[in-house]
Amino acid sequence: MDSQRRSTSSSGVQNKENTSHDHHHESTPPQDDVSRLTCEWKNCNYAGSFRRPAELMRHVQTKHISPRSYKCWKGECKAKFNRKDNLEEHLRRVH
Repeated sequence: MDSQRRSTSSSGVQNKENTSHDHHHESTPPQDDVSRLTCEWKNCNYAGSFRRPAELMRHVQTKHISPRSYKCWKGECKAKFNRKDNLEEHLRRVH
């Protein structure tokens, strides 16, 4: 007889468990239990939240402080971007 059986976790993912011995591990708290950061910039309409302060700071920098500050310099292109990596992607794909 097969010593392994399939079980479905609370997340709906099927796992193989060895029936010869059960392992009990302390689970991590669900994502909802983790404190989240929100943007409190006046008139910000972003409804999401951030896990880390660095993510919130990136949002503030790129959406409120200097949006569209990265400008394409190629020819007559007038494209502007809020992040350097977006400008670099534009340069790779378009020019």
